[in-house]
Amino acid sequence: MCINCYIGTEQEINEIPFAWSNPTFCIMKVDKSNFDEETFMTENVYYIGTSNGCGCDFGTEEIPERIIIEAKQCLNSNKEFSPKVKQFFEFEDTIEFLNMSIENNKKYSKDTQKLYSLISDLSLKNKTIEFFGCQADHEMNKCDQISTMEWSQEVKIDFEKFQELNIKIIIKNDHPTNRYKA
Repeated sequence: MCINCYIGTEQEINEIPFAWSNPTFCIMKVDKSNFDEETFMTENVYYIGTSNGCGCDFGTEEIPERIIIEAKQCLNSNKEFSPKVKQFFEFEDTIEFLNMSIENNKKYSKDTQKLYSLISDLSLKNKTIEFFGCQADHEMNKCDQISTMEWSQEVKIDFEKFQELNIKIIIKNDHPTNRYKA
């Protein structure tokens, strides 16, 4: 089942619609009534998706170049992948399949960075950002877990938890450089 991710903010965000003809990172405004009434306290709620259309591939980190080189060398010489390569490439048994995995990794790691950049940009303009993740069609369920974190340049979200739980993360920025206008 797919993972869906949402951001709530007082500020409106420029939307980027999703289209299968040109799949890209997407931001689409949604109605707050689609959620449990306690999920979002902010005015504006947006669906955020990868270029695959859902949130399943958020959290992808770019594969280090040295790992890619080693994987290609192993395939070219018919050697088994080392444990460090298997962390990234478990089933790739041809160069074509490996290259496809590398391209997908690059695409989804860029989408993840776009999400983190969006959160960072919004955190500079808002005292509070609400981030919510859940399995598709579980939006009306109450949050299983609510946590608060202080904004920093290195916000990291454990997207795998959304497979089992409805999680709300409140990201606060009370730093004096916050440009929030009351």
